Amino acid sequence: MQFIDIIFAPIVGILINFLLFVFTNYFKIYTINIRIIISFLAGMILLFTISIYSNLELDYILSQYIIYFSLSFVNWNIFMLSATAQRIRIIFEIDSKKISYDALIKQYNTKIIYQKRFERLINLKIVKINNDIIILNNKRVLIIIYILNFFRFIIFGKKY
Repeated sequence: MQFIDIIFAPIVGILINFLLFVFTNYFKIYTINIRIIISFLAGMILLFTISIYSNLELDYILSQYIIYFSLSFVNWNIFMLSATAQRIRIIFEIDSKKISYDALIKQYNTKIIYQKRFERLINLKIVKINNDIIILNNKRVLIIIYILNFFRFIIFGKKY
């Protein structure tokens, strides 16, 4: 029994999982929970089919499922990371100090958040202000933005 025999099926399964998650957006399935379930089940069906037709022992088949579940968890976390980051931050804020609703809303005010982000861009010398005009100071950052926007379009079907 070679290592490749055990790892092949979960990798193909997670590849199907990932691709189906990406392309379900093009089928107008926008609810992320439904997309995750559909893509996970598709990978499971593929893994189950490969397991039936392979001559692997039960412990190797269980290893394949553990690997697939682990890779699916990583895949899910990659997609959900941006969606949950701010909620996690708010929960930590609530847990670490007694904060009122008004203070929390003031702290996460959109205008304040954008001001802080803009100040960060100035401090990092990515943008500068010249005669009340905002100028992009570092054009190399555009390459990264275009790459990220391309992947956003592929995965979610929309651009910034």
